[in-house]
Amino acid sequence: MRLRNSKSVIYVGFAMLGAVIIALTAIGFAHSISVGAELKNLTDTHHEASRLAYEMRLSVRERLISLTLIANLVDPFARDAEIMRFNSIGTRFAEARTRLMNFKLTDEEQQLLTRQAEITHDLRPLHDEFIDAAIRGDGELTRDLLTKRIIPVQNDVIDTIKDLQDLQEVLNHQVVDRYTRKQELSNVLFMSLLGLSTIIAGAIIGYIVSRRISRTEQALFKEKERYALAVRGANDGIWDWDLETNQVYFSPRWKDILGYEEHKIANKIDEWFKRIHVDDAESTLAKLNQHLNGHSYYFDTVHRMQHQDGSYHWVHNRALALRDESGKGYRIAGSMEDITERRLAEDKLKNSEKRIRAVLDNVREGIITTDATGKIESLNQAATELLGVQAADTLGRNFKEFLDDPAQLDYDKHNISPTIKGKNTGKLVDLQGIAIRAQDQKLNMDLTLTAMELDGEMKFINILKTTQGVKSRKTA
Repeated sequence: MRLRNSKSVIYVGFAMLGAVIIALTAIGFAHSISVGAELKNLTDTHHEASRLAYEMRLSVRERLISLTLIANLVDPFARDAEIMRFNSIGTRFAEARTRLMNFKLTDEEQQLLTRQAEITHDLRPLHDEFIDAAIRGDGELTRDLLTKRIIPVQNDVIDTIKDLQDLQEVLNHQVVDRYTRKQELSNVLFMSLLGLSTIIAGAIIGYIVSRRISRTEQALFKEKERYALAVRGANDGIWDWDLETNQVYFSPRWKDILGYEEHKIANKIDEWFKRIHVDDAESTLAKLNQHLNGHSYYFDTVHRMQHQDGSYHWVHNRALALRDESGKGYRIAGSMEDITERRLAEDKLKNSEKRIRAVLDNVREGIITTDATGKIESLNQAATELLGVQAADTLGRNFKEFLDDPAQLDYDKHNISPTIKGKNTGKLVDLQGIAIRAQDQKLNMDLTLTAMELDGEMKFINILKTTQGVKSRKTA
């Protein structure tokens, strides 16, 4: 009876000890999981914040490229389209910054974002002045604004965001190190408790740990799979060239753009160079070398590439190089986009515009188009001859400047009101014998005024036709 009682006490004791060990083990295990979850949450938050900062930095670079394009574009429609793209990039930048501000930021991060906001605020009037100058066609002013004022300030914005990214990395490493030490301490406690358990319990815990490691490896494998899938699914062809080892990677999409299966093109840089059209090869390679030698901020070129069927496709190549301390590129990666259809459409549009311009320049009547405020947007050859001016000297000026004082009153009296869109679209107003200032003469002309709505904006077409009355006089 006493022996039986002793065994009962031992059994109860071992049961209690086992329960304590299991409870402590469960607590240690739960704590380790909790720390891991916190670390994952912080890592995910850091990745998203870093992505938003990168988005801001990339937007600033794209806006700088867009400004360069605006400064060099002559066609007003293409320039207006690029201005719209410039503004949309700014919107994307603002959205990324707003989302980044929603994160819990340190004082140092707040200070860098505040500095970025101050610099960006100083940029806005420069952008407005630049765009106004570009619209006026003042190439010298746009180039001066871009090179001497905008680019240095834009670089300050990029440097500030780069400092923010560097700070994010430092803060993330500090958090990861802190939580790693915390997790290591938790693991030590966990393993110490496991040491008090039985061999079976230790085997079970070892199995759990091995499963966690396996899940981590699977997660890394999934990440690699996702990256590979993203590269395969991207519409642009991705390429990467390591100049130190001369190793090149062309994505399957890059090869597909040229009509090849993945195994039909080797990962050698000559596979790209030898397919460039002979008329484009020299300029393309020159731009590439300029960028690799640090003479351009971004590699951006449009050229033709030979397709597998022998035809040539237009492609848009964009890339950015990594540089060593001397500024020389040692690695460059970029994307290639097939723009053949867009290029053909643009060429077709340009030819159509040339035909329309040829027709307008061969009619006898002077044709002048203005916006709703009367500012001249275009005029044909006959209009320049009637007014005795160059087209470039009239763009942006108000059409009423060429009307004599009494004629201005008559023009305003019969002008079609632009305040109600669409109401007077297509309506004609004929003004007979209206006085027009043409250099040092006053010419009596018939004026036909027509209103139309284009892309939601009111436009006016002024058609001038000479009459027999011509009076010479000096204008004020």
